[in-house]
Amino acid sequence: MTRYLFLVLLMIGVAGGTVQAQTLDDLRGNTGAYYKFADPTDITIDLKVWGAVGNPGLYEVRQGMRLSTLLSLTGGPQGVASDTRTRRILTIRLWRRPQPNGGPYQAIFEIQMENEILVLNDDPVLLSGDVIVADAMVKQRFNWRDGLAVLTSVGTLILIIERLVQ
Repeated sequence: MTRYLFLVLLMIGVAGGTVQAQTLDDLRGNTGAYYKFADPTDITIDLKVWGAVGNPGLYEVRQGMRLSTLLSLTGGPQGVASDTRTRRILTIRLWRRPQPNGGPYQAIFEIQMENEILVLNDDPVLLSGDVIVADAMVKQRFNWRDGLAVLTSVGTLILIIERLVQ
């Protein structure tokens, strides 16, 4: 009986309360998802930064900002190779909607780097609605253990062939 009473009270409480969707103003207070890098007098644009950067999220920046400046504000690319046995391949893509019809996003800029720092002289100027995606892939380099495994496999094949021939 008390269980049913609790459910009825719960339903009344839920039905009587108001439910609101999260708005952009709610995100402005969330420091983990929304970042603003502009003066109050600047004209700003909104961008999305996803992937292997220090602080992915929604960015409000001044109009006319370049891609390399934005990547510096995000904390830079992550997934750096920490030792000589691995190599890091970082791909940064800038996705933009075509302006006239607002169709699907298209990759208009892509750069792939391996264990290097992003320094661009002619990187693109960002527009409102752009999406920047940074993909990091860390690969293991070929080392002596890998060579030993290959050598062992070849030796085994030679022994099998030798036994079959005899």
